[in-house]
Amino acid sequence: MSPKIYKNNFDIKTIFGGVHVILSPENVIQNNEVDIVCTGEGEGVLEELLDNDLNCTGVRGIWYKAGGQIIKNKNRRLIENLDNLAFPDFNDFDLEKYFAINHNHLPITASRGCPYACSYCSNHALKKKLEGKYVRFRSVGNIIQEIELRIKQYHKEGFKYLYFFDDTFILDRDFVLEFCKKFKGRGFNKLIKWNVNVRADLVTDEIIKSMKDA
Repeated sequence: MSPKIYKNNFDIKTIFGGVHVILSPENVIQNNEVDIVCTGEGEGVLEELLDNDLNCTGVRGIWYKAGGQIIKNKNRRLIENLDNLAFPDFNDFDLEKYFAINHNHLPITASRGCPYACSYCSNHALKKKLEGKYVRFRSVGNIIQEIELRIKQYHKEGFKYLYFFDDTFILDRDFVLEFCKKFKGRGFNKLIKWNVNVRADLVTDEIIKSMKDA
């Protein structure tokens, strides 16, 4: 639904985030429909805003409007330990309808960031804007826990594929090999398939074989 419809019909605050907002917050917050923009990762921002009834004062990582002015709060550093994040909650989604149009897959992320500077990608620009360690990986154990949960929740409902949204899943050889070993060791390979994004010059026979076996 359009933010304009929301603003015209409901007394609510609209918060915008994502790559476009991070790279061009000045452009986004000028829109009448936008009250708050998130200038980095959003988990901590949303938690703090909701805990404080949307009081924006002192909340790092946002710009907001107040008294006809645009207030630019200090930046928030990137989340260091991705294992501290809760698993996404899909309970309010009618996944049977989603499965029908997305080939029965669920999304997952094992890492955030990419160290490369491809001309067609936004990562090189994001690295310049964000504060803290840019490339971070979840632990393999944490990822396996989430996959196990998804299989218990949704395999009987049609879940067949896991899509990793990481920019470059195979950055760390040891991570990939450990993941493949544990994924196969838990028998997940007999229940679901998975796909990832890779960078061609990082692909090796060892990595491809391990991923295929899993």
